[in-house]
Amino acid sequence: MALLIAAAIPIVGHSEAPILEFAGLVEIEAGVISGDGPSSSDLVVSTVEFGVESQLSDVATAQVLFLYEEDGTPLEVDVATLALGYDGSPLSVVIGQDYLPFGAYQSALVSDSFTLELGETRETAAVLQYQQADIIGAIYTFNGDQDESDDHIQNIGARVGFVNDMLELSLDYTSNLLDSDGLQQGDYGLATGTAAVAGASVAGLLKLGTFSVYGEHLTALNPILGDGGGAEPASSHVELAMASGDFVYAIGYEMSDETAFLGLPEKRARISLSTSIDETIWLGFELGQSEDYSAAEGGSGDSNTQFIVQLAAGF
Repeated sequence: MALLIAAAIPIVGHSEAPILEFAGLVEIEAGVISGDGPSSSDLVVSTVEFGVESQLSDVATAQVLFLYEEDGTPLEVDVATLALGYDGSPLSVVIGQDYLPFGAYQSALVSDSFTLELGETRETAAVLQYQQADIIGAIYTFNGDQDESDDHIQNIGARVGFVNDMLELSLDYTSNLLDSDGLQQGDYGLATGTAAVAGASVAGLLKLGTFSVYGEHLTALNPILGDGGGAEPASSHVELAMASGDFVYAIGYEMSDETAFLGLPEKRARISLSTSIDETIWLGFELGQSEDYSAAEGGSGDSNTQFIVQLAAGF
């Protein structure tokens, strides 16, 4: 939600000095959870990002992004890529550590969606990208971290999409959803030697003036054995947002299927209000109501209310 401002600084000592562009983001969140389960409250630095990008030549761009998330991610190199492509060419290549083009995860709400929790994947990969007029596409390959005993570049993925000022559509495929950040945390599948589970995502965004409608469905395409218990996890997210002056209003509804082993609720409804304090600072409020899976499905059966206040600054 924050607006990032890049500062350009030339590298001294070069005849044609490349330009370094710096940008950063700080998000601080206060949250309260109450309901059938234990209540809690917290104040955290939810996100700190600092990145630098340099146009090295007419065909090469380097990018490095550092990330810190309190109680989640220690300070680390989050993204490190080298992009190669001629200006005006529909083809480009991005090589390095980045988030794969799998899942769209767009939202005007404050907290992350179920689809992101299930599918977001950061890997070191080689990505061939295509963009011509309104048509976009990508194919990529990576080794993956899920099965460390099989050290080969054998996973693949692809995206095809359509993007213009009014409509965005994407259809994504990965040969191994188990390499998503959420599923890697438990090494799901490895207990019985299941090293790969394919996944797919379809997403669409329609923009009508100040209104936007967004929807996404992300799913595994075959069962996760081992700790996954044979589940084929899936999640869906629909959202309506409206911008009015300095304010953005959003309402969303999410559902998940067979994700109790990941700790995701079965469904959640959210509303939010965000506003810009100035050109670089945003303030957001979100109220959510979630329902967990029943005890028979591996959950607690609890219903909880969440309230989040987020202050975000870009620089």
